[in-house]
Parts: sequence; C-alpha cells; structure tokens
Amino acid sequence: MIRLKNFDTKSLTHFWDELARSIQNTFYSEKNATDIYLQRTYLIILNHFQVDLLGKKILKLDLWNESTNTALLKWFFERGAEIYGIDISPEVVQRAKVKFEQEGISCDFRQGDIRKLPFPDGYFDIVYSIGTVEHVPEVSQVFQEIYRVMGDGGENIVGVPNKYNIWGRAFAVWVTQKFGLYPFGFALSFSRHGLYKLLVDTGFRDIETTGVILYPWVIRYLNLHPLLRRFAWINRVVEFIIYPFSYLEFGFAAPLGEFLIAKCRK
Repeated sequence: MIRLKNFDTKSLTHFWDELARSIQNTFYSEKNATDIYLQRTYLIILNHFQVDLLGKKILKLDLWNESTNTALLKWFFERGAEIYGIDISPEVVQRAKVKFEQEGISCDFRQGDIRKLPFPDGYFDIVYSIGTVEHVPEVSQVFQEIYRVMGDGGENIVGVPNKYNIWGRAFAVWVTQKFGLYPFGFALSFSRHGLYKLLVDTGFRDIETTGVILYPWVIRYLNLHPLLRRFAWINRVVEFIIYPFSYLEFGFAAPLGEFLIAKCRK
C-alpha cells in the first residue's frame, strides 16, 4: 500500500499518481451498483439546491470521477455548462482528458493544487467539490481559494465526510489512518457546525446544508473489490440492498449521511 507522509505538492502528486495507476484499472474498471447510486445522488444535489448550469462556468475540484466511471462533468456539459476541472495527479488529468476527447466534449482540465488554484480571480460561476477538500490539512486555505476564483454571487457546492455518519465511517477512516491502512492517504471529517463555521469565516453567505449517502459505507468498498466484481449476481444483490436508502437521501436522515453537503454564495 502507498503511504502518504507529507502534504507538499510534490508528495501529493506522487501519491495520487501512484494510487491512480494501482487501482483505477482494477477497482474502477467497470461501473457497478454503487457507482450508479453515487453518480445519481451527486447529480441530484444540484437539483436539490436548484442550481442552474446553463451558460455557467463551473469548476470541479478533482477529476477522479471523470477518469473512472462517474463523469459528473459530462452531465454538467450536457446541461449547458462550460466545464473546467483540476486535479493534482497528471495521471488522473490525462485519463479524464482522453475520455472526454473521445466523446467530443469540450473541456479545460488542468493539473494543479487545490490550495493554489491556477485560475484568475472571479472567474467561475460555480465551484463543485465532493470528497476532495478533506484530503489536505489546509481546508481553510482551499476555501479561500474557492472564494477567490468565484465571481460575485457565484455558488459553491462542497461535500465533506460527516463526523457523525450513522455507520461510523469517520471513525473507521481515523483508525485506518492511525495504522497506515487508509487507501486514500489522509482525510478529515467535519461536523455540520464545523463546516458551517469554516464557510462563514471564509466569507460565504446564504449557506444551506444537507447530507447524502445513507447506505453503509462498507458496501461501497466491497462492491469495488475486483474479486467480488467478477460475479454479476453480487452486483445485483448490492443494487437490491442499497435501493431503499435512496428514499432517505435529502430527507430527515440526511444529517446522518456519509457526506455533509453545503451550498453557499460569494
């Protein structure tokens, strides 16, 4: 397993490059039941917050989805957005570019550090990031950069791991990090209050929050495992198990989801 020991740009680039090379062709080789569930839920977030994409410049932080099986930016493009993406891994950026070029989708994907975005002030109408900012310790710096590249009145949609997830994912991540077993190197988790305060301190306003992904997190990891993916019937069983949880998304149980989601304005 690849270990992440430092958080400078060079170390993070090497880590995510090696991780992409080692797992994307096995764990993410084909779209499975949880891929479909996650993609559908992440897209519904925009509808939930009534975000209009037509004619808007949208920046997505990290291109992992676009380099694998859940290309959210493709969906944004199909709804009239001008799409941009950034990822610290040149490997991930290249994979995403190839996929989009093959489909004839116009995009601007760049390699870079989310703590120092390579875009001018006030450039974007929307910034979208779910499962990204928690992978560096300097989250407040990332929010300041998001704020900087957004135009006045721009919308920021951000999702971070929920410290109080009902299935204890935050605790599991903390334990596996302590023993160097967490596959994605490093991840923080947040309370609803903590996320709200970070956004307010950055200068964001009109903050709305919800939560998503109510099914047990361990199902996702099992569904990704290449040994289990060999059996189509297992994927059908997973689909059957997680389907009822879709009725709980954005509802009364939202604060207990795997991710906290916030939408706010500059």
